[in-house]
Amino acid sequence: MTSAQAELVYFEKDYDEMGHVPNDGPICAAAANINSFVYLRNHFRGVYGDTDLIPDWDESGMVDYDDEVESRDKMADGWTNDYGVHRPGIYGSGNSGTARQIWENTYWWFQDFAPDTSVFDGQVHVLGPLNWVGAEVLEYAYPHWAFLWDSLAAGVDIELGICLPPFCSNGHAITLAGLAFDDLDGDGRWDEGEDPMQIGYLDPNKTWEYTWADITLGTSGRIEFEWWQTGTTYYVYRAYTEGSALVPGDATGDGIVDELDAARLAAHWGFGDATWDMGDFDGDDLVGPGDAAILASHWGYGTGGPTEGGAPPVPEPSTWLLLMGLLACFLARRLSRSAL
Repeated sequence: MTSAQAELVYFEKDYDEMGHVPNDGPICAAAANINSFVYLRNHFRGVYGDTDLIPDWDESGMVDYDDEVESRDKMADGWTNDYGVHRPGIYGSGNSGTARQIWENTYWWFQDFAPDTSVFDGQVHVLGPLNWVGAEVLEYAYPHWAFLWDSLAAGVDIELGICLPPFCSNGHAITLAGLAFDDLDGDGRWDEGEDPMQIGYLDPNKTWEYTWADITLGTSGRIEFEWWQTGTTYYVYRAYTEGSALVPGDATGDGIVDELDAARLAAHWGFGDATWDMGDFDGDDLVGPGDAAILASHWGYGTGGPTEGGAPPVPEPSTWLLLMGLLACFLARRLSRSAL
C-alpha cells in the first residue's frame, strides 16, 4: 500500500501479514527468515497455504505463533527432512551465520517444506566465488535500490544483511518492509530519476513495529543508514528474495492472466475443495469473489500489462461481463440468505 506526505511516498508491506518472531540470542538471520516466510504464507495463501512453509510442528491442526518460533529455532540449529537428510541450520553444526550459510539453508528450507513453489534472487557483496548451492541466480554486487524496489513491488520476501564499514563487521539481519522516495510524477511508484529517501524494515530485535531510517548511497551505490540500536552507520551487503513461482490469477499456469484464466475460474465458480488450477487463488478452498478480485487485479500479466510497465491491455467485454455476472450472483445469494 502507499501513502503520500507532500512528495515523499511510503510503499510498505502490511505489518499484520509479517511474522513477529524475535531474535532469541545471536540468531537474527533465522528470525528474519521466518518473519519473511510468514509474510509469504499470509500474502499468498493460494500458493503456500497447503505447504509446510511454516510447519505445524506440534500437530495441533493449525499453524500458530509457537510453530513460527519452532521454525526459527530449526532454521538456526538445523532440521532433518523427510528423506533423512540433515540440514545444518544457519548457526548449527559449527556454522556462524555467513552469507553462504544463510543462503543455502534458506534454499534447502524451501526445497524441504515448500518444493516447486518459489523462485529465488539476490545480490550479495562477499569475498570469493559464489559456488554455493542454488547460487546461479545471485549477482555479486552491493544490493541496489532498484533491485529492492522491484522485489518489494512484486510482493516477494526480502531479507537483508547489514554490517559496519569498512570490513563488514558486526553483521545483523533484518526483513525489508518498505521504501520511501521522492515521487516526482505522483504515480505512487519509484522510477529512475526519483530520489531514494528511506528504508523501512522489521528488525528481529524490535518486532513490535517497523523501523524507518534515512538512507544515503555510498560506494558503488550501496545503501547506508543509521541502525536504530547502536546509532552507527551500517550498510546493506546482501539482499535475498523468495517469491511465488505462480502468478496470482494464472489458473492455467502459462504465465499470462487473461480470458483463459477467467474461463477456468468461471467453470469452477462456487466449487469447494478447490485448487489453484481451478481458480482458488486466495487459498480458502473455495472459488469465489476473492479469487475473481485477484484475477482482475493482475489482469494482463505476461502481456506487457501494468505490472510489467506496459500499457494495460483491454480485456474482451464478454470476459468482464462473465466475471461481473458471477459476482452479481454471489451477492444475490448473500442477500437472499440474509432475508430468510
